[in-house]
Amino acid sequence: MTSLNIKKDNQDDAMIVENDVVRYKVTEIINDEELEHLIDIGEQLVDENIVSLVLLDFSGVNKISLKMRTRGIQFLKNPRINKIAIFGCNQFVKTAVTFLIKFVNKHKTIVFDNEEDSLAWLKS
Repeated sequence: MTSLNIKKDNQDDAMIVENDVVRYKVTEIINDEELEHLIDIGEQLVDENIVSLVLLDFSGVNKISLKMRTRGIQFLKNPRINKIAIFGCNQFVKTAVTFLIKFVNKHKTIVFDNEEDSLAWLKS
């Protein structure tokens, strides 16, 4: 198996792999280089069939940068991703995320109010 090189500086809690789910805790303190690294790992996990479900926690986000939107959409369009659950969005981010879903796997992506409902749907 290829080394994923997940541990890197302050990103240690930004991404967790559990069973078939890759969880991203999206925060505004992650810069573009760190974001690129985390998405590269996610792509590798999906492409190697290690995970097929994505959980995005946006509870620490007040805005979504153009870089985050562009790169995130590119990753989430991967046909090997079966479901994408998003939670923790404030009203502004929820509006932006709802718009972005149109460019992703829109029938496989749902925005939830909390983590419990997100996980329940992903595992259903």
